[in-house]
Amino acid sequence: MPRIGNILQDVSTTIEPIEEGEYIAQMTITEEVSKSSGVPMLVFLFKIDGGDFDKREVREYCTMQTKTGEANEAGLRSIKRICEALAGEDRVNDPDFDTEEINNTTVNIFVKNAPFTDKNSGKEQMGSALGRVLGPA
Repeated sequence: MPRIGNILQDVSTTIEPIEEGEYIAQMTITEEVSKSSGVPMLVFLFKIDGGDFDKREVREYCTMQTKTGEANEAGLRSIKRICEALAGEDRVNDPDFDTEEINNTTVNIFVKNAPFTDKNSGKEQMGSALGRVLGPA
């Protein structure tokens, strides 16, 4: 095994948060299953395009149901807010609406900063989160 301690000693494991503000980002949507609850969810990935935070990513995890199988109002509300910002309320409320229609699009987003507790160290840190999708870019 390689000895890399001299290389790693100056590497920080802390990632500086993205500055709060508006960004242009490439959005992709995937269907996944939550590792913690085992319920279906949509994952919205926003990859910032340009500027000081080029290629940095922000994710929004939206579970669609609870562990007991009921509709998860909070997750569905988040999904609807994102979809309405990009496709409009009328289209989103149409029974034929499919998130594939807005997948792989360039969008304007607002990134906010939010505190969290690091699972490994237990230390309070600041991270970046989706504040809101503002619309198509």
